[in-house]
Amino acid sequence: MVEAMKKLTSYATCVTPNYTEALLMTGREYKRECSLEEMLVIAKELSSLGPKYVVMTSMPSEETKVRTCFYDREADIFDMVDTDKIAIYLPGTGDIFTSVLAASLLKQCSIEEAVKRAVNFTYYCVKRTFEKGTNPIEGVVLEECLDRLWGENK
Repeated sequence: MVEAMKKLTSYATCVTPNYTEALLMTGREYKRECSLEEMLVIAKELSSLGPKYVVMTSMPSEETKVRTCFYDREADIFDMVDTDKIAIYLPGTGDIFTSVLAASLLKQCSIEEAVKRAVNFTYYCVKRTFEKGTNPIEGVVLEECLDRLWGENK
């Protein structure tokens, strides 16, 4: 499976592995902590497989934060976006994140703007769902959040 993912990665413009997937694809052992320098090395190694952009989600950070890192190979830019961690697991958040990221890139947003938009919108959806108290198995209350997607969520 890992070798197949590496092959597919060679055709991609942007890849969005989570921390575990990034480690598997680069042949690294799982560690609970990862320095920013190590994250950059992983991102560059993934980018060397072909994609211009690498966006790594669920990266190790403070217990109360969720970290997303991104790398732009052509501009040699590496940065991260942190949000507060919300104590809930909701199916579909990765799909929301990736959809907003892809749509933003197709709208010609920079990788930085696209990642921030995807992180902020996904966080808003999770927060809204948590505050509403719906059953987590039902997923995110996406429809109630769509008005924020291209408006205030810039």
